[in-house]
Amino acid sequence: MLVMTGKDEDLARLGRSWRETVATVAMAGYDLVLSPAFSIWNDHSAFHNRVQLVRCDRFATVFAAAGVPTVPPAGWFRRADMYDLARAVQQNPSINLMWMDWQTVPHGRAWEDLLGEFDEFASLVPNVRFIVNGVGASRRAALWEHASVACVISSGEFVSAVKQNSGPDAGLAARERLLAFVAEPQIYSSRSR
Repeated sequence: MLVMTGKDEDLARLGRSWRETVATVAMAGYDLVLSPAFSIWNDHSAFHNRVQLVRCDRFATVFAAAGVPTVPPAGWFRRADMYDLARAVQQNPSINLMWMDWQTVPHGRAWEDLLGEFDEFASLVPNVRFIVNGVGASRRAALWEHASVACVISSGEFVSAVKQNSGPDAGLAARERLLAFVAEPQIYSSRSR
């Protein structure tokens, strides 16, 4: 599975050469690709956040049109955007799996509020299950209480572990951490609870 996360400017750069990006990903033969999600923040304008959401949609659409097994992202900042996204998903019955990148949840957003909005969105699209990325171990159990969760990916823990390495042996240490991460099951499905 390919999880396309990164800095917004890097993902936007991929968008400028989208034909090459899509061709490369398609040739790699991934079983599943989580299409890029762009950050939305409470200090940005509603227009800026809407542009980010449109970028998400375009990436997912282009990958799917190229035959790449794509999971589109779900994200919003304003409730109006959440309702718009729900209507679009309702009109496309082929969408039964979406993903949410909670590494980019706006700062200061309360965990309970986030879960409440998630449940509201899930109730609007009852045939959709969700992959949630970036949830640490301390919050994983609470997330599993939500029936619409298909799996949780803890990539934030992985990124933090690799970033801690510095100095002359950083490459070797990062490689060891990477191998340890891959050796452990990092995707938690409802069947393995």
